[in-house]
Amino acid sequence: MSGTTWTVRLAIVNSIGFSATTIMPLWIAALPSTLGVPAWQIGLVATAQLVACGLFNVAAPWLFGRMPPLMVARITLVVATVAGLLQAAALTMGSLPAFTAEALASGAALGILLGMTNRIMAGVSHVQKGYAVFQIVEVCFASALYLASAGLLNRLGSQSIFVLMAVAGAGGLAALHGLAVPRFASTEAQAVAVDGPRVLYGVLLLIAMLCFFSGQSSINSFVFQIGHDIGLDAASVAQIVGTGMICALAGAAAARLMGERFGATAPIAVVALLLAADFLFLTRSPSPTGFGLGVGFIPLGTIMVVPFFFTALARADARGRFAAVGPAFLLGGVALGPLISTALDAAIGRVALGVVAALLTAVAGLLAFTPRKKELIVPAS
Repeated sequence: MSGTTWTVRLAIVNSIGFSATTIMPLWIAALPSTLGVPAWQIGLVATAQLVACGLFNVAAPWLFGRMPPLMVARITLVVATVAGLLQAAALTMGSLPAFTAEALASGAALGILLGMTNRIMAGVSHVQKGYAVFQIVEVCFASALYLASAGLLNRLGSQSIFVLMAVAGAGGLAALHGLAVPRFASTEAQAVAVDGPRVLYGVLLLIAMLCFFSGQSSINSFVFQIGHDIGLDAASVAQIVGTGMICALAGAAAARLMGERFGATAPIAVVALLLAADFLFLTRSPSPTGFGLGVGFIPLGTIMVVPFFFTALARADARGRFAAVGPAFLLGGVALGPLISTALDAAIGRVALGVVAALLTAVAGLLAFTPRKKELIVPAS
């Protein structure tokens, strides 16, 4: 099996780990009418699922650190598949408590799954190129899953999207069939260039990731309001946002081509500062052309920087523990961003939102770009 094929198969499974967040906007909008409950209750279920995903992702290296990651990944895919079918059954019965229980089980399973896929990837050679492939596959997978889910929702109802999730889980099991995990981590993957303890370095990187995605999502969740205020209708803004897939693919391809010519952390710092400037620009009422360019750079820069974040996390610990919990901090930032944007816009105004988002993103870049004086080889044991 070629290295690229191996990486793509693992990337598909990793994308399944993020699939709950992909379809979440669809069922948040659809389930209040399906179950006849207030929208805030469905929002609470969605939040609880994200919390379960994050908590179990953080706990996974300690709960399952001595178990083969592939075995754990297979078990979690089975749980996620069954949970998807039970969520569909709960909707058929009209039971919010049953749906909530299965949503929590699904979130926990997917959080653990993300921990295992990133733990595996953190230990292979050419880790940065592998994570760049992860992003290319994730963009394609998420776009296909969202479009398929939206079509099924309109034709067959909300139960169908959870059946599709179960099918995706079964597909993940097929992708893992016969997949071998390398028994070694390369010297490159074990090297960590830090000034100070590697634990502190890893923690700083995780905080940087949380800050980065908090700033990014605070602006990203406010794009439609910004577009409306400069005279664009919802359809025009949606068309601009719809180009995000192309921009995201361009960012992932750029990360793949760049490799580690400039290290793992310098690209994070540069892209973070460019995004900070972009956020300030977007919140100062740009022209429609400037708005389109500014919005397009958000997915390009974001997806470009993700492989470098995870590469740096992999270098902080050869056992892959920091990389394994990276998704929890990524999702945490995505969840915090809309809260920040709503609070700041209501209390102070959009300019303040741009300043805070830019500060969060710039701080992320500075935290990630920790000064390095010597290279330490971290033993895999």
